[in-house]
Amino acid sequence: MKIFSTLFFCLLLACSSTASAQESFEVTPSRGLVTLSFGNTPRSNVDNLPGIFGSQWGGINAVVPVFRSFSAEAEGGSLNQLALTGSVRKNTMELPLTTSQRTISSLSLGASWTMLSGSRQVYSVSGGIGITEDRLITGSPEARFRLTALGSYRFSEPVLLLYGANFSALFGRDLLLPIIGVNWKMDTEWTGSLILPFSLSVRYAPRRDLIVKAAVRASGQRTRIANDNDYAEAPSALQMRTTGIKGSLFFLGKISNDFRMDVEAGVLAHRNLKITAGDATLFSSSVNSCGFISVGLRFYFSMTDEPDELF
Repeated sequence: MKIFSTLFFCLLLACSSTASAQESFEVTPSRGLVTLSFGNTPRSNVDNLPGIFGSQWGGINAVVPVFRSFSAEAEGGSLNQLALTGSVRKNTMELPLTTSQRTISSLSLGASWTMLSGSRQVYSVSGGIGITEDRLITGSPEARFRLTALGSYRFSEPVLLLYGANFSALFGRDLLLPIIGVNWKMDTEWTGSLILPFSLSVRYAPRRDLIVKAAVRASGQRTRIANDNDYAEAPSALQMRTTGIKGSLFFLGKISNDFRMDVEAGVLAHRNLKITAGDATLFSSSVNSCGFISVGLRFYFSMTDEPDELF
């Protein structure tokens, strides 16, 4: 079963499951998972204007396996799994050069297919559709798409190479980027991961139900916001693009057999905020560095009595 836990933690990047799908690539667990999460990013200065860019958010994520075929006959076991994913999130934000506090609503639905084999061939494809919009916007929402495809090659016993592609707005706009990475299992407890151009992390896991991880990763998103008479002669709906680097320390611990709690805290740095209308840039500025914290409560539910080596 070693290949299962190795792959899962290799593809679980620096952010926890409380983060948005734009910031992480994760093979879905073999048990169903529901996560309640909350976070806060304090106000930061933008373009020498004090305390005008910050957010508080809460949400719920779910992963529900709908098909799973497990075989223990091959060395290490083999698995085929199809899971449905979904998330709902509410984000209260304060933005520069706007007249009111904004409430951003996010909704996403998707699916994930994972194949793991005793021959150490690993494939994962996940995708979905979602919206991230200001509640002041009227009319139809603007759909966004995401897609991640991953494969692996066992270079040596402790070294697993990763390859694939990702389409998302992680860098503030929709981009299709290659994924090239390596996972190095230094010993039974320590693992290092480098996945370009997204993240670098080191994980300490003395047990499956206790994980501590330090990571540096890209952080960004694209959000549709309303022009509430904030920008003259601009359309009623604008695009807000954020980019930056996130450094964090992540902890996951066991509460009971079915419940886990995760906490992530760190620093957001090298941030940039841009508000655009089509190809025209209405506002662009760097954002001061600041800390952040998020807390998640995870509930795992079994769909089958088969071994749960991805968890």
